[in-house]
Amino acid sequence: MKILILTKMKPGDDVIKEMQGIAPNAEIVQAEDWLSAKADIAEAEIVITTRDAFPAAAVKEAKNLKWVHSLMVGVESFLYPDFTQRGIILTNPRGAADVGVSEHVFAMILAWTRGMNSSILSQKKRAWERVPVTHLKGKTMGIIGLGSIGKEIARKAKHAFKMSVVATKRNPSQEENVDQLFSSDQMEEMLKVSDFVVVCAAMTDETRGLVNEVAFRSMKPEAFFVNIARGAIVDEAALIEALQNGWISGAGLDVFETEPLPEESPLWGMENVIISPHIAGLSGKSLADLRIGVFNENLKAYLQGMKLPTEVDKKVGY
Repeated sequence: MKILILTKMKPGDDVIKEMQGIAPNAEIVQAEDWLSAKADIAEAEIVITTRDAFPAAAVKEAKNLKWVHSLMVGVESFLYPDFTQRGIILTNPRGAADVGVSEHVFAMILAWTRGMNSSILSQKKRAWERVPVTHLKGKTMGIIGLGSIGKEIARKAKHAFKMSVVATKRNPSQEENVDQLFSSDQMEEMLKVSDFVVVCAAMTDETRGLVNEVAFRSMKPEAFFVNIARGAIVDEAALIEALQNGWISGAGLDVFETEPLPEESPLWGMENVIISPHIAGLSGKSLADLRIGVFNENLKAYLQGMKLPTEVDKKVGY
């Protein structure tokens, strides 16, 4: 069995040794791009990669391919007919970024509620300017998409900050740390009761443009909006209008429709917006190590003929 690691993100020796220990008879090959690994692609049974490193042309060359592990949680770029129709297993590193992303969400929220974004601007001006602040206890956290990241945000909101938690989920069922669950088509009802709204949904055809003008008009005027999922889930023009017209009070944004965020975007100049450059999923440990660590757990199941823990349902996109 040949395992091809196709990425510019160099994994550490420890995760490679762990992989070799799980599959001692496997040949493990590493390459930065598919053009330099054409012979290996033709023989590879398993490919660990990103969509950019493994385009459709490369998939066609992979005649022996049975499983692709995406190093990105969002897998929408893999879901084209030539890939899905071949019956290739697709997994992602679901769970690897839960801690980093959830902490990033609360960093943005706390910067807003404690006035840190304003205080930093005042510090640069050497100005003693007090701003209104508030606390999170007793407030309501609204989560759009209760996957693994959403569940970790819910856990922190409930236990660390004593908040109420509401959320949307495709198929609502009882969930730990969530006070009320709404179905996807009840999102506006959830938004009406939320003091903070965090987008955690996967990027699919159904969620593209999901958070639109109707959604923003459903939110409280004092609501703070956070997006750490995918930029295209939010209608950015509607978001800008909501921020300019006071439909919501502010936003913390880590992802955007176009990345890097264009210099001419009005979001840059808005004092009620906190911007970070798509870094919520990063941590002290390398992305490659975190996400190949999830692959190794899947590999154990694969070799035993079991269902892979983070297998993606290609029909729904996550």
